[in-house]
Amino acid sequence: MKAGSARNVLNTTVACGALTLVGLGFAPTAFAAEAQPSAADQSNNREEIVVTANKREEILHNVANSITAVTGRSLEYRAMSDFKDFAAQVPGLQLQQISAGTNRLIVRGENAGGGGALVGTVLDEIPLNFSTGNANGSTTTTNPDTYDMQRVEVLRGPQGTLYGAAAEGGLIKYVTNKPVLGAWQGGIEASGSTVSHGEAAGSIKGFVNIPVSDTLALRATGYYEGLPGWKDNFVTGQKNINHGRRSGLRLSALWQPSTDLKVTLQGSMQQLHDSGSSYVDLVGAQKQIVAGLPAPANQQALAHGLSYSTPLQLFEDAPTYYAYLQVDYDAHFAKITSITSHGIVGNSTRGDTSGNQVVPGITYPNFFGPGGPVPIYKVPILTDSRNPFRLYKTTQELRISSEPGFAIAGLPVDWQFGGMITREITHWNQSANFTAASDPNGPQLNPPAGNAQLDAPYFEKAGFADATVHFTPKFDLEFGGRYSNIVQTSQIKLHCCVVFGPADTTLQALRISQNTTTWSVAPRYHVSADTLLYARVATGFRPGAPQLIPPGPLPVDFPLAYEPDHTTNYEVGLRTYLLDKAISIDVAAYYIKWKNIQVISNFVTSAGIFGLEGNASDAKSEGIEWNLSWNATRELSFGLIGDVDNARLTSSNDAFGGYKGDRLAYIPNFVNTFNVDYHHKAFGDYEGFIGGTWTHTGNLYTDFISPTAAPISGKRAQLPAYDTFSMQAGLRNGHFTYDVYVHNLSNSRALLTYRAEGTYGGYGSGAVLQPRTIGFRISYKY
Repeated sequence: MKAGSARNVLNTTVACGALTLVGLGFAPTAFAAEAQPSAADQSNNREEIVVTANKREEILHNVANSITAVTGRSLEYRAMSDFKDFAAQVPGLQLQQISAGTNRLIVRGENAGGGGALVGTVLDEIPLNFSTGNANGSTTTTNPDTYDMQRVEVLRGPQGTLYGAAAEGGLIKYVTNKPVLGAWQGGIEASGSTVSHGEAAGSIKGFVNIPVSDTLALRATGYYEGLPGWKDNFVTGQKNINHGRRSGLRLSALWQPSTDLKVTLQGSMQQLHDSGSSYVDLVGAQKQIVAGLPAPANQQALAHGLSYSTPLQLFEDAPTYYAYLQVDYDAHFAKITSITSHGIVGNSTRGDTSGNQVVPGITYPNFFGPGGPVPIYKVPILTDSRNPFRLYKTTQELRISSEPGFAIAGLPVDWQFGGMITREITHWNQSANFTAASDPNGPQLNPPAGNAQLDAPYFEKAGFADATVHFTPKFDLEFGGRYSNIVQTSQIKLHCCVVFGPADTTLQALRISQNTTTWSVAPRYHVSADTLLYARVATGFRPGAPQLIPPGPLPVDFPLAYEPDHTTNYEVGLRTYLLDKAISIDVAAYYIKWKNIQVISNFVTSAGIFGLEGNASDAKSEGIEWNLSWNATRELSFGLIGDVDNARLTSSNDAFGGYKGDRLAYIPNFVNTFNVDYHHKAFGDYEGFIGGTWTHTGNLYTDFISPTAAPISGKRAQLPAYDTFSMQAGLRNGHFTYDVYVHNLSNSRALLTYRAEGTYGGYGSGAVLQPRTIGFRISYKY
């Protein structure tokens, strides 16, 4: 079927579904904060959510930490398949979209563009984030499909006590549905979507739970999702070049031979492929920057619609593999847990660097091509970069936790302690390629541009402990600490010729060792069964690492390593229910001190400007977060989720290009999501539902630009605020669900990222919000 025909079929199906819902008597509204159960089950007695992000089961309402849980029911109900969909439902969580497989997670305003991860990512008990800037940990972010997930937990503030390096800003934990003993279960979901002025795509997802015996069960989850394209290539005339696909398989086994022993084994893989660029051409300011003139007023406007200029065939592949074995044993005096895991995260891209400038006003093709300052090639050329890497992470954790009823001196105490060993290996290859402009996707020219190869092992040993002392039925105190020893090495091999030197060279091997301690203290007061007051002080850190040495002679002051940065988080929070739990209030205020921030600093080398990791200024982030909901009736509910954040530098650093009072990068000053949901009996055992979401995102600033890069990149820019709307409606009866949805209802062209120069043709570039997307889903569960 041609894309146009498929789109017509989808539009017809969606229109018929909408007319059916109108016939049932529903009117458009916005969407609820939490997907609601059927009218027969709904009451003001809310179902309490149990979370495990603190490595023990707790009722969310009683956790002395800022935490949000997005349940599997809500993920399914709102058609939220990854973190770009559910980020607006979590206070204080932002997402900087760099490409389909590369995204930067930001919690509570902590972002200055450094390479190391600030937000940890955990799937069940597996840490999937990579810890240092050498591994691009801040943007090498595992993004699993949320189908057949039990919930997603997001903790805000440092979580280093239990999770160590890379959880300095917070943590995202994906909790999968585990095998169920003694029950056959299964489900299947088919869906399709079409993008305004783009193409159509479909998906199929399913799971099955098999009770092999009374003590053994298996669960398999699989999915294939087409990603519709909607950007065109301005140079070649190709349409919808950014289409792609995401597919995955998750296999789990549960063996429980007794009530004291439980063994869980899981393995998973996900493949993400994207064809084309994640950006569009913008007017930009390249000519004005080179000439020393002010940027034009329309620099952030689309240059020629939703299109990107490149003669090259671009791509991105991002595979993820992981497996873990978890053994839980109840020894009656304590519970013992062992988790052994191994994960692999890969990424391979081809990007067009023909617009990158070696010196102001002169691009690589003009520099090395005919008539250039160094005319190595006798024919007009194009340049591209290819950056394949593989990251391997193996962990072993052993922890022991208390049984219920444990007491010291008559005081009930919940405690746990343990140790973890982590080994990460980064294999990374950055290459520049020169091809003939007449054959842009042909072989690279001779002499080759060359490449840089990195091997960077990371080894961490850590011990941690955490305890909660219940002094009275109303007051308790949680405290914990972690000690870590980290050893890292790195070595770069340069392969000739044009960019990386005339001969193959092995650079100096670097090794560093770091010891660090993090801690947290959280007093908690239960005013009543429905009201909790808490405070928390916690520290976090992000490890430093050996420097990635660029080609060519180095400046005298070139740093061979960069240092850790540290945060101290102060917060107070309130959770309460009102009117027989019809109203839920969850608010928190925080203040974060961020010291010795890791940033990208620019160095001029014989091969141009290289961005390298370094340390610069200090910063603060202060704000208020809220998550409010109101079940107005059994059928109608409202939600309000958002935050106000003032994240700024508190000291200046000229080399970094950041000055006291500057706002941190890609942090909106205000975000608020308003949800409304309505459901009502339709016919037979079916109920109808309809809802929507309005999210307002405030203005923000782009990355810092150092004085070294300013003659090429100009000044950092402010991006305007924007609003998005989503709606959905459908029918369900506990087994079957039929629904339609619309994302970006207003078809906003909101600008998410911006760069003033650097593309083929001399345009600026940026990521924009995906245009209006209309979809339908049909699912069945038993």
